[in-house]
Parts: sequence; C-alpha cells; structure tokens
Amino acid sequence: MAIASASLPKMGVIMLNTAFPRPVGDIGNAATFRGNVVYEVVEAATVSRVMGGRGQDETLAGGFLAARDRLIEQGAQIVTTSCGVLVFYQDDLAKGCGTPIVASSLFQVAAA
Repeated sequence: MAIASASLPKMGVIMLNTAFPRPVGDIGNAATFRGNVVYEVVEAATVSRVMGGRGQDETLAGGFLAARDRLIEQGAQIVTTSCGVLVFYQDDLAKGCGTPIVASSLFQVAAA
C-alpha cells in the first residue's frame, strides 16, 4: 500500500560535505521522499574529518546544531543525518529540541 507523501511529516536531513551520486533510495536524493524533505549541508563536515576516528569533534558540533535549527525553520518535523557516524552527536542534537532527532538508523535496532 502506497502512503501519500502529503500525509508524511517533512523530513530534514543534515548532510556531510560529500560529492558522490545519490540515486533514488539514498537519503541524499529528495525523490526518495517524494520531495517531502529539506537538506542542510555542513560544509566543514567532510568525510575525512568526520571519519577521522576522533568520535565527537566539538568544532563540528556547532555546525550540526545550526543545520538542525535551519531545517526546523524550514518546516522539518523530524531531523536525521546522512551518516550514521553522527550518532556521536545524537545527544547534542536532541538536547532542548522539541523536534524528534534520529542521528543514525542504528536506533531502529531496539525496535526490531
């Protein structure tokens, strides 16, 4: 059964600064969500910086928080990320925010 996109909440996605194809089905392709999505790229969040093995990078945290706030201002009713490694920022992103935040699909493991 298909779900009408108008009945789905608007999704906000915090994106890393990457440059690779995003086919339909990828979180970075708006057609995956039938256009019911807004994006914010964090320019400083390159793959090498995010995957640098330092866990939470305090200097990136501000960029992720600002992106979250811009997404909510654009009407996002739920915010997620394009990279599961941002799970290290889950608590910071959710703190004091009335909008649901899911930084990694790994949070779904408990529901399975």
